Amino acid sequence: MKKYRILSIMLFAGLLFSFACTKEGANGPTSTSEIKGSVTYKTGDGVSHPTVNPIIHIAYNATAATTTYNDNEVGNADGTYSIKGLGIGDYYVTAEYTDTHGLHYTCAGAKVHLGNSTDAVTADFILQ
Repeated sequence: MKKYRILSIMLFAGLLFSFACTKEGANGPTSTSEIKGSVTYKTGDGVSHPTVNPIIHIAYNATAATTTYNDNEVGNADGTYSIKGLGIGDYYVTAEYTDTHGLHYTCAGAKVHLGNSTDAVTADFILQ
């Protein structure tokens, strides 16, 4: 009898912990929505150039600029990027790039809203 009591307690504790570790309403990668775009940078002479492997920062459940991002992605060699598998909700996305001369380019970023599970929203950035 004591053996079954201990087993029951362990089973209950396991169920309790499995439910306690779920985060409801998280907008992280869980669906088929996507944020994609291109990143270019503008030099001092006003000419735009494609970036090579820009860094894309994304904050889940965010509608304004932040210093804390949930994910960082490296863009492609042609300056394009795609963040797939996102859920419905609000995101804040920004980009940065450092050129071959060590000059660092940034932008203010953009709020992106994904309204259904198949959205593909384009957010292009021009860094300065």
